[in-house]
Amino acid sequence: MSDRQPLLNSTNKLSIGDDDDDHGNRQQLLSDRFSDWRRCFNRKESDAKYITLEDNAEQSEKNEPVDVFRLFRFADRIDLVLMLLGICLGVLHAICIVANLVFFGRLTGIFVTESFGDNCDHQYQNSTASIKNYDAYPQAIKLNIFNNAPSHKLGYDNFILLSNLATSMPSFREKVMNIVQWLFITGGIEFLTGSIGHYIWTITVKRQICRMRVSLFQSLIQRSIPYMDTKPTSQLNAKLLDFIGPFLQAVSEAQGAASSVFRVIDEGNGTGISEIDVWNEDKESIYNINGDIEFDNVNFVYPSRKDVPVLHNLSLIAHAGQTTALVGSSGCGKSTCISMILRYYEPSSGRITIDGRPITDYNVKQLRQNIGVVSQEPILFDMSIYENIRFGKLNATRTEIEQAAREANAHNFIMQLPNVCAKQS
Repeated sequence: MSDRQPLLNSTNKLSIGDDDDDHGNRQQLLSDRFSDWRRCFNRKESDAKYITLEDNAEQSEKNEPVDVFRLFRFADRIDLVLMLLGICLGVLHAICIVANLVFFGRLTGIFVTESFGDNCDHQYQNSTASIKNYDAYPQAIKLNIFNNAPSHKLGYDNFILLSNLATSMPSFREKVMNIVQWLFITGGIEFLTGSIGHYIWTITVKRQICRMRVSLFQSLIQRSIPYMDTKPTSQLNAKLLDFIGPFLQAVSEAQGAASSVFRVIDEGNGTGISEIDVWNEDKESIYNINGDIEFDNVNFVYPSRKDVPVLHNLSLIAHAGQTTALVGSSGCGKSTCISMILRYYEPSSGRITIDGRPITDYNVKQLRQNIGVVSQEPILFDMSIYENIRFGKLNATRTEIEQAAREANAHNFIMQLPNVCAKQS
């Protein structure tokens, strides 16, 4: 058999002896093959129908409601006992509610129908009217033959009323108190049965739900449906990014905030920035300043505006015990001079001395503690006025703080503010 010879012919020749038989067998073989193909297509069609029927059956099973008793299929014997006890308590609770309504109706009926005797209502109405008329009699009226009989009748009616009340009240009180006691008893039983029944049902429901969750989880993890068969890949990526997003946002905010903070820290460590050593404690301590303040050829320009000079060869002396005023137009450098005394700025050239010694020789912290400054635009912290003034002397008493406010001509308007002791600035 050559390589190019059809497989069908070669197979037939191997199994058939003569040409006639070969032709008949060939036809039979072709017929069998077509039958196989037909059965194959029919099987696919039947499989499709079977799948459709199966899907419909599953859909019908899903929509079919569950029997009431099958809702408790995960309940064990303990749960059954608890549910039975809860049902009994619920029935008793309902009976107590109905009993309360009945007792309350009876109590209301007693108040409505009780008459304190046969003629109590009639005698009470007559006696009430008579008593009102008797009270309205003037004291100057005297009894005679005409008004003696009505007064006698009034007294007789009052006697009947009092006697009926005295005999009827114990019976009325006994009936009312008996019903009130039953109301308290049924109310207590109603409260206990309701509370205990709710607690029992909560326990048994939690026990059954726990078993149901375990069984459901076991059934889900045993299934062979992969996650990617029901969920697209993009959804998985989105879920992952949902968890990563807040962390990335926090990192980005930290990077932006750290940039400016680290720049200030690095600039503070530079030699050209840290011109005033605030934390240096090696300088001379100052306990009292009582000397002249002198500016000797001081020149100054702001670091942000180096092309605009503020002070040019300023020389002045503020003598101790005297008042010295700096007068000039706005922006001429009056406030800058005070800031330079406190060493908020350093002069570009020249020097500033106190009692003949440069202010750079003094401790910065103690220098500022010994100089009081009230700016035209004061900076106040979010606390009381008392606390703001106390920043000038942390151990100051209230008397000293009030004296400082008087010396600054601020005590009068501070006392006019509401809530002076706790007034926020």
